[in-house]
Amino acid sequence: MAIITLCTLIISQCHKDRLCIVQMSTCIDVATEAVGAGVDPALAVSLSWYETRLRPGLTSKMGAQGPLQVIPKFWCKSEPCDYVEAGLRALKYYLRKEPNERKAICRYNAGTCKPKSWDWAGRVIKLKNKLLKEQNNDYFNY
Repeated sequence: MAIITLCTLIISQCHKDRLCIVQMSTCIDVATEAVGAGVDPALAVSLSWYETRLRPGLTSKMGAQGPLQVIPKFWCKSEPCDYVEAGLRALKYYLRKEPNERKAICRYNAGTCKPKSWDWAGRVIKLKNKLLKEQNNDYFNY
C-alpha cells in the first residue's frame, strides 16, 4: 500500500488545516517506520488513529505518550524516546505473542482483554480493513 494513499485516506475527514498537516506528517512517520519494522502500515496507522487521532504530543492520564501511546517505562530504551519506534516494537511483541490480531491489539491497548478493550481492538481492525479495501479500490480505479 502506498503510504501517501494510506495517509490521505485516513485523514480525509480533516477540516482544520494545521491539524491536518500534523496528522499527515505523523501518519507518514508511523507508516514508514511500520514498513521498516515489518509491521502492517495500515494496522499501525489505524492503531495510531484510535490512540491519538495521529496527534504526536499527547500524554494519557496513565502516562502513555506519543502517537501510539506507549508507556515509556516499559517500551523506551533510551532518552529521548522515539515513541513511534517504541510503539511499533510493542505492537510487534503482542502480534508475535497472541494467537490473533484482535487479541494482540487488545493487549497492546490495555494489557488484558476486557470487553471495552476487545471492542476497541475490533474498531482498530475494522478501520484497517476499510483502509485496505479503499486503497485497493482506488488502485483499480486508475
